[in-house]
Amino acid sequence: MGRPKNFSREEVLEKAIVLFWHRGFADTSLQDLEKATGVNKSGLYSEFRDKNDIFLASLRYYLANRDLSALFCDPPGLQNIAIFFNEALLCTDGPKGCLAVNSLRELAVVPGEAREIISRSQTQLKRGFARNINAAGGARKKVKSTVQAIDVEGLAELTMTFFIGISLEQNLRHKKTAAATRKKIDDLLALLSQA
Repeated sequence: MGRPKNFSREEVLEKAIVLFWHRGFADTSLQDLEKATGVNKSGLYSEFRDKNDIFLASLRYYLANRDLSALFCDPPGLQNIAIFFNEALLCTDGPKGCLAVNSLRELAVVPGEAREIISRSQTQLKRGFARNINAAGGARKKVKSTVQAIDVEGLAELTMTFFIGISLEQNLRHKKTAAATRKKIDDLLALLSQA
């Protein structure tokens, strides 16, 4: 009979997420994971096949626990996108940006399955953006009493591209200020409100 495991899978994943977030997939070794999680190699291998498996499990866990509720609450509208961005991008504690977005920088080296996981995540985000952009556009049409066709999918893509860019930027700028990020979010929302 093997020794009972003395660690929680969730705790290991939470610690691995922080490590992958800061160092990336390629620059994280199994020894780094052992040190960060406090679990030795045999313990990690009892729960995961290899570093790839730890990364994939971490990415899935992160995405499953990421809070997208602002994008799917009622009533839909641009205020929900503002809330999402404020929660996702303006938090002052913990790693900056988004683990899934950060992983896009390493598509050549992350496990192939990570691409599929990230793609599904982006589809879900775009759906949330489109839902709120569509509602805001419908409200504007009623107010203006004119019939305008708005490209909801195109604006959702634009919003997704903004999110990816600003998430990456948070990792690149050393003296990033919340005020600069807030201004960019406000500028995007102003653009969306005019569409």
